[in-house]
Amino acid sequence: MIGTRDMAFPRLNAFGYWMFLFGGLLLYFSYLGAPGLSGHGSAPDVGWFAYAPLSGRAFSRGHSTDCWILSLLLTSVGTTVSSINVIATALTLRCKGNDLNAYATVCLDDDRHEPHDPVGPAGTLSCTDHVVD
Repeated sequence: MIGTRDMAFPRLNAFGYWMFLFGGLLLYFSYLGAPGLSGHGSAPDVGWFAYAPLSGRAFSRGHSTDCWILSLLLTSVGTTVSSINVIATALTLRCKGNDLNAYATVCLDDDRHEPHDPVGPAGTLSCTDHVVD
């Protein structure tokens, strides 16, 4: 869409992909780390927000919480690295005549998660959704 053959940093792109993949796999394997019903595994039982009292050893036995936190770290590093690569590619490897003013701004509404909805839940304009000239 921007006229380039590859990303600005292809190895960084591969690193972001593998970090996200390993983080997702570790998230699924975190269900096996705690003793659940009849010894099979259970989800990390740390509550909705994983507050410190609920994530202690007294309330969550096994290693599922540790795997869950590590999977959050790996997936967040992978998506951050990939987003930096996409931004660097869009800024540096555009084709001739493709300037930044031609890009449309896409926003997500916090309430319904629908693209191209510029009105937020409080009725205020949250972002512009048109081509900037």
